[in-house]
Amino acid sequence: KQGPFLYEHASVRVEGCSTCHDVHGSPNRHLLVNQSVSELCYSCHTIVPGWHSRFTETSNCVTCHSTIHGSNFSSKFLK
Repeated sequence: KQGPFLYEHASVRVEGCSTCHDVHGSPNRHLLVNQSVSELCYSCHTIVPGWHSRFTETSNCVTCHSTIHGSNFSSKFLK
């Protein structure tokens, strides 16, 4: 999943995969360190655009931000 991408997710570039993934195994989907994708995203992205306030803790960030590892098209990792 690592680039090179024109726009790279900073955690992939700087901290590495283990920021979001448990490389030694996890009961969560895709070896994520947190079962809730939105909680995982919000653990780093504490400041988000104001219109994101309509989303709840159960909203799934990757519904819109689907290219989360990086993108050659969008700095916001949108579809």
